Amino acid sequence: MTNKNLYQRMAESDPERNPICTAIDKLKNPEEIRKFVEGCTDHYKQQGGKLEVRQVPGAFVKNDIGYFLQWYDPETAQIWVDAIGGIPGLEESYLKVAELGDMRLKELEARVFSGIR
Repeated sequence: MTNKNLYQRMAESDPERNPICTAIDKLKNPEEIRKFVEGCTDHYKQQGGKLEVRQVPGAFVKNDIGYFLQWYDPETAQIWVDAIGGIPGLEESYLKVAELGDMRLKELEARVFSGIR
C-alpha cells in the first residue's frame, strides 16, 4: 500500500472538486496546510501541463491557491497566508473587492438619501 500525501487525499476525498478548494475548506492547521502545498507542488512538478508549470511549480501552486482564496472569508485566507507565507495578488484582490463594495454602498446611500431633505 502506497502512502498518499495530503494533496492526493484531498483529491480523492472529493473527485468532483478542485483539491485546492477541498483543502481550503478542510485544513486549518498550518503544518497540514504546508504539507498539502508540498504535495500539490510535487503534483504540479510531475503533472503540470505546461513546461513553465513543471519548472516553477511552487509559484503556480501559490498563484492557484491565491485565486481560490479570494472567494473565501478574510480569516480563512489569513490562516493560509500565515501558513505558507505570502500569496501573490491576494491582498490586492481583497482591496479591490473592498473598494468596489465601498463604491456600491456610497452609490446606494446617494440614491436613498437623495430624495430625503
